[in-house]
Amino acid sequence: EDLSLSARIKHLEDQGLLEACPEKGRKKVPAPIPVPDDIAQRFLREDRENG
Repeated sequence: EDLSLSARIKHLEDQGLLEACPEKGRKKVPAPIPVPDDIAQRFLREDRENG
């Protein structure tokens, strides 16, 4: 089935698997931490090499 995201969420809510969050209780997601362009890839590469 090709359902929109909102339709899939509504379906999960109807099944009791998700619960709607009240507007008042929502928390904002913090902005990502700024890092140099290639540092994440470098850490991943080092982790793979040492893992």
